Amino acid sequence: NKNEVNISKPVSSIGLTKAEVESCSNDPFWKVVSPKCAVEKEPEWWRKHVSYQIFTPSFYDSNNDGIGDFNGIREKLNDLRKNGVKTIWVTPVITVQKDDFIPLDVIDLTSVDERFGTMNDLKSLIDELHDLEMYFTMDLPVSTTSASHKWFKSAKSGSDYVDYYIWKKASEVKNDPNYVAEEGEENAYLAYEGKDPILNWRNPAVRQSIFEIAKNFLDMGIDGFHVGRISQLIKSEGDVAQSMLNDFIGSLRDYVNNNETLNNREITVFSTLNDLTEPYELNSPKYGLPNLTYVIDNSITGLNNETCSQGVAQCLHSTLLASFERFNNTQFPYAWQFTDYHVSRLSTRFDKATATLLNFVQLSLPGIVQLYYGQELSFEDSTGPTNKFTGLMQWNSSEYGGFTAGSQKPFFSTTPDYKEDNFEIQFSNQRSPLKTVKAMARLRQRDNIFALGEIHFAPLTQDVILFNRFRLPINGTTGGAYLVGANFGASNAEVNVTAVLPNDFAVDEGEIAIVTPNVDKYLPRSKISLSDKIVLGPKHGIIIKI
Repeated sequence: NKNEVNISKPVSSIGLTKAEVESCSNDPFWKVVSPKCAVEKEPEWWRKHVSYQIFTPSFYDSNNDGIGDFNGIREKLNDLRKNGVKTIWVTPVITVQKDDFIPLDVIDLTSVDERFGTMNDLKSLIDELHDLEMYFTMDLPVSTTSASHKWFKSAKSGSDYVDYYIWKKASEVKNDPNYVAEEGEENAYLAYEGKDPILNWRNPAVRQSIFEIAKNFLDMGIDGFHVGRISQLIKSEGDVAQSMLNDFIGSLRDYVNNNETLNNREITVFSTLNDLTEPYELNSPKYGLPNLTYVIDNSITGLNNETCSQGVAQCLHSTLLASFERFNNTQFPYAWQFTDYHVSRLSTRFDKATATLLNFVQLSLPGIVQLYYGQELSFEDSTGPTNKFTGLMQWNSSEYGGFTAGSQKPFFSTTPDYKEDNFEIQFSNQRSPLKTVKAMARLRQRDNIFALGEIHFAPLTQDVILFNRFRLPINGTTGGAYLVGANFGASNAEVNVTAVLPNDFAVDEGEIAIVTPNVDKYLPRSKISLSDKIVLGPKHGIIIKI
């Protein structure tokens, strides 16, 4: 029959079969471009991507003067990007005291620190970030300055800057530790920790001065500000300052939205939990600052072997549950930082294996993940007598860890094992803390479950933190789930992952997505029966996709 077509003979096809496509669905190097389900709205840039805090003078020295700089950061952007970093938080940027580099010890709010480079160098860094589809955030000091700041020096001489700060008669505050009266001075100023003068936000000139500074940086293309020590404003000015700060943040967004050259881009203004200590109500909605984008929970920075005498797992479990309760009360997006320049690094507070496992847990949590430079390597405090938390970034095994190619001795010190353990070595190894962070960061970029999904914890047993990450199908979108286990104990632990299997996910088998670098028994992409007990060794972590 001429009208019949013989289809019995196999026909070779171009492309992959359905089974082959499904086998690639969990591969990080494949991306779905033609979904049959509804396309989900992409979350805001700050909500999904891993952010990376850089301590500028310790990161990379491009001009061999012993101090890290903006051009040094720019030279290392590709190293950061290929390991999953999409946002950098650079601190400090603005001119700070010469001898300590403390980010909020600002001596000139209107300029960038010349030791790090020029305004043009900073602009080049921002532009290259944007070319790489990355983002730039920085500290914007709104609450205090150094006593060496030009405003404060002018205020002491009786100029118009007097009202930039808060003063009382020294005799009236003789026993008040919040006020500082220098010997022989009639007046005392309100200060942070008896040192840095607190700005007077009731003065419109203060608000306008800081607004103009922020506008200049926004015009350069920065994507967000971290505002620190804001509890100090409330301490001095009460609800009035709180309202003024909230309006100030709103005015920054209005400026961007109404400026054609800024293309109505979305900016973020965020703070940190330890910047919101009393007198803030830490469980009140939005802390009374609804214009803040988010507040980073850094409760974990207070944990160490001493505070966790009952075990890291118990300590971490209870701290995380308290943090989730606080987030639910305040209604801010989840945001997490486990270490920063105020405290010892995780590997020093605990040990390297525990630090790597803590990184693993942090990158599995919902919301924003804020890493601190060197955290991806699980490196320790530096060997110097001071500034141990801001040691030189260890790039390779050469002198000073590859931080500088010059003979000038750096201001900061190296870590004790930089010759044996550094970025270059970890990047070349198939398994390393760096490679685990890279895999986790890419998984977060690829699957919105981690940024936006639900999380449920199992009761703590055998030093094992066990939880799920899932999203149910909504309006035709696809759901999905992951099971996460982390054994913080010193011995093997049998884990029943079905204890955290979401109710609507009736499956018997999963696929291993990621394991920590010390795991040999389970390999990524291999299938695993969920009905069997999974054995996790000491300091082992596993993520199973179902």
